[in-house]
Amino acid sequence: MEIRLLGGVGIYSAQGEHKLSTGTQRCLLAALALQPGTPISVGKLTDYLWSPDAPERRQADNPESTIGSYAKRIRRALTLAGGDGAWLDGRSHPGSYVLDIDPELVDYHRFLRLAHTAQQARDPHRLAQALALWRGTPLAGLDGDWAERRRHDMTVKHRDVTHHHLRALVDTGHADRVMDELAVLVERDPTTEYALLGIRALDVLGRQTDITAWVDRLTVLMRQHFGIDIPAEVLTEAGRHTTTDRTSPPTPSAAAVPNSLLRDLPEFTGRRNELDELLAAVDRTAGEGATAIAIHAIDGMPGIGKTTLAVHSAHRLADRFPDGRLFLNLYGHTPGQKPRTPFDALHTLLTEIGVHHSVLANQKTTDERARLWRALVADRRLLLLLDDAASHDQITPLLPAAPGCLVLITSRNRLPELDGVRHLTLEVLR
Repeated sequence: MEIRLLGGVGIYSAQGEHKLSTGTQRCLLAALALQPGTPISVGKLTDYLWSPDAPERRQADNPESTIGSYAKRIRRALTLAGGDGAWLDGRSHPGSYVLDIDPELVDYHRFLRLAHTAQQARDPHRLAQALALWRGTPLAGLDGDWAERRRHDMTVKHRDVTHHHLRALVDTGHADRVMDELAVLVERDPTTEYALLGIRALDVLGRQTDITAWVDRLTVLMRQHFGIDIPAEVLTEAGRHTTTDRTSPPTPSAAAVPNSLLRDLPEFTGRRNELDELLAAVDRTAGEGATAIAIHAIDGMPGIGKTTLAVHSAHRLADRFPDGRLFLNLYGHTPGQKPRTPFDALHTLLTEIGVHHSVLANQKTTDERARLWRALVADRRLLLLLDDAASHDQITPLLPAAPGCLVLITSRNRLPELDGVRHLTLEVLR
């Protein structure tokens, strides 16, 4: 089961949402779920649920009794979702309620944990995992002063993680994608941080002549949104990058063995059984003298650790694939990001194995690029990790034909349409 706060507030299980009938019941759930394990007094909960001047507060003759009835409904929903109604405890701490649950069952707390770990590692893919948990405006549908304050705090945290994600993308060679995302973000939120990040990304791309136009655009947007001029630090940074002579960055050698795997965690814990199961399945496939490509798919709910397990497994297996280890994020469920098309995904894969852009320019359809991809890797032993897949249609054109290759796939969805795939479903750790 899962308690969702990132979007509409509710209690969910594999059967769907176990609905609470009123907004104040959902507000009580949110207040308790934001502070799991912490007793909250009835007085505070009353303030959270009803603003001082709200008519509903005046109509609640006995707030303690009203909150008690709401708690019963929440307990019932927790039980129906496969949890334990006793998690919502109103007896151990007189005059208070506490939701005594594992924070991992709350999507916002899982987001905070993933984001913290990813920020420490400066890992854009794990930051994207954290951001993928957001389904929309946090605490959507909840009214009142408390809900507005918490919604603001959560949105600020989301913006901070988004900024770290984009900055990490620039650091790992994806400045072009950063500019695409910033073009959308600044229209609704033209911050100083985004302005500076755009300057940095344009500089990395060698587009210093575009920096002035970028600053001019942010100047207009900041005046429209906030009624202020662009900060001096942005103008200073822009001037520093537009007045310095620069040379083109060196072109990487096409002969190098491609390796775009994410950095492995120094300590891998919590999924030992699943890791052993996956590695054993790979060993069995290799020992069978297979004539078909080996495909292993890891599925499970967002934030459960699919990418971490797949990346760690890929590093454990890397020595078996001397011709390359490739990681490709397909953005199947990334908010604000369209899933990567097979045509674009093949462009990335072919570029990584050294195909020149002039050759790719002549491959004008997905089928043409897929044939070229299969032909070029036919005699290679490659490991391909396809992260966050949306569907089998997105994956099928990317599959090599060589039996010496291994494909690891992560997805929120099980992918039964893929022929010959071996599935591994991750459950919530207890």
